[in-house]
Amino acid sequence: MKREEIYNQFIEKMNNAFVLLEIVPIEHDKFDYIFFDANKAFEDFFEVSRSDFLNKSISKLSFLFSSDIFAFIDKLSIITVPSVFELSNKNTNHYYEITVYPLDKKFLALQIVDITKRKLLEKSCFDSEEKYRTLADKSPISIIVLDNSGKVRFANDYFFSNFLRNKYRKEIVLDKELSLQGFCSADYCNEIKKVLQNHIIELKDVEVKIDEIQEPIFCNIRGVPLLHNDEINGGIIIIEDITEKKLAEKNLKNKTFEQQLLLDNVDLLIWYMNSPSSIKLFNHSFADFFGVEQIPSAIALDEFLPQYEAAELIEIFRKVWKSKYPQYFDKFIFNKLGNKRLLKIKVTPKVNFQTNEVEFLVCSAMDITEQRRNEEEMKNLIVALKLSNRLTDERATEIMELNKQLRSSKEQLKATLAAKDKFFSVIAHDLISPFQGFMSLTKYLSTNISQLSSKDIQDLAAALNNSAVNLHKLLDNLLNWSRIQRGKIRYMPEFIDLFQIVELNKSLFTATADAKKISLHNEVNNSIKVFSDLNILNTILRNLISNAIKFTHYGGNIWIGCQTIDENFVELYVKDDGVGMDEAALDNLFKIDSYNSTLGTANEVGTGLGLVLCKEISEINQSSIRVESTLEVGSTFYVKLPIKELQK
Repeated sequence: MKREEIYNQFIEKMNNAFVLLEIVPIEHDKFDYIFFDANKAFEDFFEVSRSDFLNKSISKLSFLFSSDIFAFIDKLSIITVPSVFELSNKNTNHYYEITVYPLDKKFLALQIVDITKRKLLEKSCFDSEEKYRTLADKSPISIIVLDNSGKVRFANDYFFSNFLRNKYRKEIVLDKELSLQGFCSADYCNEIKKVLQNHIIELKDVEVKIDEIQEPIFCNIRGVPLLHNDEINGGIIIIEDITEKKLAEKNLKNKTFEQQLLLDNVDLLIWYMNSPSSIKLFNHSFADFFGVEQIPSAIALDEFLPQYEAAELIEIFRKVWKSKYPQYFDKFIFNKLGNKRLLKIKVTPKVNFQTNEVEFLVCSAMDITEQRRNEEEMKNLIVALKLSNRLTDERATEIMELNKQLRSSKEQLKATLAAKDKFFSVIAHDLISPFQGFMSLTKYLSTNISQLSSKDIQDLAAALNNSAVNLHKLLDNLLNWSRIQRGKIRYMPEFIDLFQIVELNKSLFTATADAKKISLHNEVNNSIKVFSDLNILNTILRNLISNAIKFTHYGGNIWIGCQTIDENFVELYVKDDGVGMDEAALDNLFKIDSYNSTLGTANEVGTGLGLVLCKEISEINQSSIRVESTLEVGSTFYVKLPIKELQK
């Protein structure tokens, strides 16, 4: 097999897409780039066949990328060495890394790699890092993150405000080696390196001299190394400023017992022990923590501590007394409120250099409960960071879906509120108009009654009655609609004889129909029973029959019947041969924001709310309503009703 054939087979089997472009001069300093060849991976990559791209300009396939493809094409003419570009397709949310290899003056080779997952991962990591940085900034301890070269990659706000006393700006400190900082001596940096190299070892009483701050700062240092492939890749440095404690201990050595009481304003718990089991003197913080009072004589530990807790402390103090060396230890101790607090305790024996015997113990303690909790949270954050790398894709999908749902819910809420605002403004207008007419009639009647004939008074009374009936209908529908919105409509279904219900509602409208010489026909089979709420069904029937009479001409017909859909449902219909409706009216018929009241064939005034009410109470009744209508032919309203009890 020839070398060229082996090479071609190798290219065809590659997972990355490879493209060979032919450079075709167009005019002076302008070129076009034609697809000369591409491997199988390119076809699979973009779901195209060779006939789609071979011998075609790359600009013709701009849909594979975003609009920045043209800027990319412009740069091809100046490429003389292998170059890497990133392109994206905003339609598919894909990102690509394209490496361009100039072969000679006639051809360019392109290697295309899909880097979408990497881009999403980088974004997710960046978002997670921002969240953890915010949490670290709020921590009441100094935190520094170093990379493996010793550069400061992050330092929290507390570090600048508390440790550096606001003497250094962030831009001066970040991204610079710790050993080159003005506040970090060579010895101090070496101590930090020891902490990281020895894996979470605490350094005690480190003295730090910071430029622009006269007095030295004392601190305890904890280091958490960041490991990658068993190699140190930097670390997190947690700094505890113990300057105040050091100063307190120094002053304690130089002052008499009476002067030690001046330390009462220090937050540290400080006490002096004349034996491993009794305390001679203590400051205000100690007294407040344990709820004890100073007495002339010594106070035993078991007088204010539980016996088991006192015994443990006495054993520790005895060891320090015997060893004659200072000792640090952490101990959970209950305070006066019964709360379990973690104290970092330092015990320093005072040795008489002449006799080489311990005379007393000087002790101090700091409540580090919150600090330890923050340290644990920091460790958990590191674990969470590693875990988030594996869950990035899944979380990104969930977040995008939640954002989509949130936008949808927001738009629905906005549309609903706008519709109801418009609806209530129209209802307010329709309430005012009938009342104005009603008041005008009553005023005219009361002012001119002595001059009116019996027929005039009878006509006015009929007009007043008609206006009152319309107002009652509107208020009744408004009341029912309001009860629906507040969830006050009770759904109490039962088996109902549909023929009898239709017959009853038909009789209620006989006089109204007779006035327009309209014939009402009950076509319901007297054997059909439906499972429905009686009040809701009556409300729907009354509104539909009233609506049909309103829009039916004199001498017209209205049919009320029923047809079977399946074994679970029937469809009740109210059909008329009236004015009918066009498509525009049908589209807005049941919408709140398209609420409208239209005059009937005899100029009857309606509430305009009946059909909206029918739709909403139908849903409560496990029913549905629809309409078929043709202009100047008539309308048919269908109500779907269950004929047996259904599972919700």
